[in-house]
Amino acid sequence: MAAFDSNQTPARLSMRRWALKGIRYWALSLLTLAIAISARAGDDLVVRFAMTDAPPLSSAAPDTASGMKGLYPDILDDVLTRRMGLPWKGTFLPWKRAQLELKTGNADVIITVPSEERRAYSMPSALPVFQEFLHIYTYKGHPRINEIRNIRGAADIRRLSLVPATNIGNNWHSENIDAHGTKTWYVPADEILPRFLAAKRADIIIDTPSTMDPKIKNLGLEGQIEKTPARFDPINFHLLVGKESPLASMMHALNESVEQFVRDGTRERFAAKHLGISP
Repeated sequence: MAAFDSNQTPARLSMRRWALKGIRYWALSLLTLAIAISARAGDDLVVRFAMTDAPPLSSAAPDTASGMKGLYPDILDDVLTRRMGLPWKGTFLPWKRAQLELKTGNADVIITVPSEERRAYSMPSALPVFQEFLHIYTYKGHPRINEIRNIRGAADIRRLSLVPATNIGNNWHSENIDAHGTKTWYVPADEILPRFLAAKRADIIIDTPSTMDPKIKNLGLEGQIEKTPARFDPINFHLLVGKESPLASMMHALNESVEQFVRDGTRERFAAKHLGISP
């Protein structure tokens, strides 16, 4: 068959050349994208971690490669860098923004509770990398203090007609407290909560002592806020890998690394080191 048809008009030849150029451009674009993805997923991958500034979980450390120090950076140093050979870099953001960055592919991993909403755009590690109880805090002298100290669950909070406060982006609270019909005040940032509670604008807050106790102390509100013995079951914090991240293709290796991290006792040692939680 002839490769060239002498009966083709100049217009048809021009269209054919334009189509071939389009195909070549499209193929080159795909190749460029594949190379970029390969670089991110291979030796050049630097894992992007998003987190709020919340000591002792994480705080700024300009002298470190990641830019962070604390419990979460130690976890990432061990699981990602020591066991998987992957460097990582941290960025401090408001909590709601940190989750959005993971959802949109601008971050690779966060550490938090794998709520139903977060599972839609992320994949959790098979095992938790950190566990902690959530305690109920209230302002001192609350007229129902004795009943608050004996709360056993979300149903009690609703029965007592208590109004909690929490930070925007707290999915655990919306799924475990609001879902039971309790009205909650939402504030822009976690740091506002102790003042909000001390001013008696809410009855209770539910939070982890690792982050809330230091905030209360730094604000000088120990005399105005009580951490009650009422608490919820241990909360499991996992590595959440964004579905848009190159790290998502390494979940099997990541889960093996986390399993070793848990099995050899490193998880408990880190909790004891940063939070004083006994193994």
